[in-house]
Amino acid sequence: MTIPKPRERALPHTTEIDLAYLNRINCNTEAQLQILTPLRPIRLKTRLIGIDPDNAIILALGQDKYWQAAQDYITQGQGVVVRLINSDDPEANILAFRSQIKTLLNNAGRWLVVNYLKELQSVALRQHCRIPVHLAASIHERQAEGHSTHVCSSGFLQDVSVKGGPT
Repeated sequence: MTIPKPRERALPHTTEIDLAYLNRINCNTEAQLQILTPLRPIRLKTRLIGIDPDNAIILALGQDKYWQAAQDYITQGQGVVVRLINSDDPEANILAFRSQIKTLLNNAGRWLVVNYLKELQSVALRQHCRIPVHLAASIHERQAEGHSTHVCSSGFLQDVSVKGGPT
């Protein structure tokens, strides 16, 4: 009797352009680490320390109560999903990949090193691209008879989108 092989899911093909984009992503980019446990995944907030192309992704080890509660699962070989959220980029993509914890470093800093990825998924964070601008803006206090001259807040708009508002 032969056992049928499980059907493999088709993963999106990772291109050299995708990897080049990942390899030049800024340090301190917001990241989420999802630890894959038998009962439920654990999500932790962190930031990117750096990338060693074709070798490793280095993330900051957190110290808050969520990281402390997950410390039993933060071990070498543990499966993880890493999501890098590059919200400063006008096209704002979330880059996601599966990996394993390679090692923990506590010498120069508190770092979590994961294996470099094999497949990368990229998902648009926003429906429309943000367009960089530099426009003066202010918020005025509204009174019953109309707008007052009292400025509550002022600053600059840094970017806008076609549809505007949060996405």
